Amino acid sequence: MLQGLSEHFFSGVTESYFSTSYTEEVLDHRSNAHRGNLEVVYLLPQEPIRALAGDHRSVAQGLISLDTVKLATVALWQVVKIDGLISQQATFNAVHAADLYDKSLSAARREAVHQAGVTMSRFLHGGIGTAKTEWYEPLKTAIAADLTTLHTRNRWWSYARRNWLEASGDIAMTVALVVVVLAFAKIL
Repeated sequence: MLQGLSEHFFSGVTESYFSTSYTEEVLDHRSNAHRGNLEVVYLLPQEPIRALAGDHRSVAQGLISLDTVKLATVALWQVVKIDGLISQQATFNAVHAADLYDKSLSAARREAVHQAGVTMSRFLHGGIGTAKTEWYEPLKTAIAADLTTLHTRNRWWSYARRNWLEASGDIAMTVALVVVVLAFAKIL
């Protein structure tokens, strides 16, 4: 699951949504950039984050960190909120698509539709806000750290499993060394 989130969730749509921090200046520019056009925005997948946020068994087993689960919980709440705003944008587009392209629409009505579109875009991108620094990048970093830990742990275990005789010898030598050191310490 961590590998899938790392390789697929954090690329494509999510990266394009969260690679920008939407400050007031960026919001103003972004919300007016598509004025008078339909802006198609896709819902974010919630299932991978929901699975990660609820995976307390893996935390107990030491497979993922508690920090990762906490960040996933915050991320899930944010993605649900953003998906609600995206749904509102889609509804707005469906209702007003014809208005945007109707040449007979009065200038006042056209301006009202354009301004409503700007407002919808501002709500959406304002809802994303500073997700990049608040939870998106920290979650990516936490997942990468968990993957590194798993890969390191798996390398040791794989080696020990493949070379059980050699690993047993290493353990026996270590025990023997400890016994000799303790015996020597008693003699002195």
